[in-house]
Amino acid sequence: MVHFKQNDMAESHDFGAEAEDFAARYLVSRGYCILHRNWRYGHKELDIVCTDGRVLVVAEVKARVQGGFSPPEDLLSVAKERLILEASEHYLYQYQVRLPVRFDLLAVIRKGTKMDLEHLEDAILPGVE
Repeated sequence: MVHFKQNDMAESHDFGAEAEDFAARYLVSRGYCILHRNWRYGHKELDIVCTDGRVLVVAEVKARVQGGFSPPEDLLSVAKERLILEASEHYLYQYQVRLPVRFDLLAVIRKGTKMDLEHLEDAILPGVE
């Protein structure tokens, strides 16, 4: 079992928020239009919902410090994918979205004082496990 001090948990939350901000800035710099951040449906959450031309993109952000135990893309479990897909269904219904949908992963890795980002398009393929 891993134990965190209160400050460790706060620092982890701050880093997660910083990584999401970094990912959002990256997307905007590439011409994406951010529609929602941290959109919630019950306990399910979509980190970033945006458009890339005529495609709706649901982007999951995973953040790690360099030298962590596993690469961020390995942390997208089948259960997490299922939650993203379920929340996306509600999002599409609520906003009556009629665009094709793509599910991307933005892997943010802190390297000292800098952050790097790897953008994996089609990281989740609905109906494929």
